[in-house]
Amino acid sequence: MKTKVVWLGLGLILGIVISALALAGMGYYFYLEEQAENQARLAAIEANRTEASSTPDVSAYYDLSECPDVDSEALEGEWVGEKTLKSGYWQRWELNRGSDGNYRIRFTYRELDGTETVSNEGGLWSYSHCLYTVVTKAVDGRPSFRHEVYRVHEISPERMRYTHFRTGNTFEVRRAKNSYAPQQDG
Repeated sequence: MKTKVVWLGLGLILGIVISALALAGMGYYFYLEEQAENQARLAAIEANRTEASSTPDVSAYYDLSECPDVDSEALEGEWVGEKTLKSGYWQRWELNRGSDGNYRIRFTYRELDGTETVSNEGGLWSYSHCLYTVVTKAVDGRPSFRHEVYRVHEISPERMRYTHFRTGNTFEVRRAKNSYAPQQDG
């Protein structure tokens, strides 16, 4: 009788362990599925944001002009940009760069049929000697990791123009109307 109880107890424990492992495996499977969906969604957004061109703008690589002589403080605050790509696809981004090195950005994308999609990102930013860098940590509230580097061509209190090294896309943003523009020494 005692042996039966021991085997029954061991069987129960083994059943619990197997069930826990199965649940952990299922949880990991769903985590991987969610990550795959997130990566696919990010790839679709990136593909839509990138202009298709057989001769990409390489000004980021070959711009030998002097770097804008400003502190990173000049990039802080709220900025807005819009761009219509060659494909007719339209995008708008509203960007807030904080003095603590964090940024938030809201993208609005408009398809050719008029359908709009909104996406929110957040992460870290920095500026040093012509290079504007962002590290995306979250997209639409989901963990993400993307590192992007841009060559800055121009920074003034009202606008900034920069080119993405990988895609060659050039962007221009203007300071939002109610945003504080730090005074530049000079």
